Amino acid sequence: MQKWEYCTLGPIEFSSASWKWLPNEPTRIVFTRKGMTEEVFKIDDTSSLKDVQNDVAKVLARLGDEGWEMVGCGAVFASGHFLYFKRPID
Repeated sequence: MQKWEYCTLGPIEFSSASWKWLPNEPTRIVFTRKGMTEEVFKIDDTSSLKDVQNDVAKVLARLGDEGWEMVGCGAVFASGHFLYFKRPID
């Protein structure tokens, strides 16, 4: 039977009222049998849409290079959007 490990990335928040990114620290969290690891990257309210898109694109490309497959996206308690990934455990 195939076994999986999981990763989440978020929150990523944009205010449609002010048309600005909300300052936060999206975190990539990897869940494995050995425990949890975190990696934080910074988005501030002065970042342009293009800057944020480029930052997120780099993180997503790295996740793909590491074998992660996106399996879901959603908001959690109105605190921004989270992306969910999985990859097989060898």
